[in-house]
Amino acid sequence: MKLFLDPQNKSWISELTIIEFFSATYRLYRESRINDEELNNAVNGFDKECDRFNIISLNEAVIREARELLTKLGKSIPLRSLDALQLASYNLVYEENKDWAFVTSDSRLIQIFQITEGKVINPYS
Repeated sequence: MKLFLDPQNKSWISELTIIEFFSATYRLYRESRINDEELNNAVNGFDKECDRFNIISLNEAVIREARELLTKLGKSIPLRSLDALQLASYNLVYEENKDWAFVTSDSRLIQIFQITEGKVINPYS
């Protein structure tokens, strides 16, 4: 969390992250793992937090980059479609500033970044 609270750090998320958050949160609700109040708090809190991030649009450039990644890596790495879109979004921002890193605790994405030699930070390690 300290990483995101540091005012010197610029944080970017893909529009896809927003959809993935809502999908996961409503799944938790359907599975009765959270109640109405927790659902509303999560959704409202996430909306407020999104204001602190720069948002990368899911546009033609991201789709093209994801396709290139799947073409390049798909035969040897189990790169899922949504992960390809996340990685593509990062790549397009990373092109502008090579000091940036992708932040994730997703073990599959961490492995992919290690293979592709991208910069990745796991906030839980």
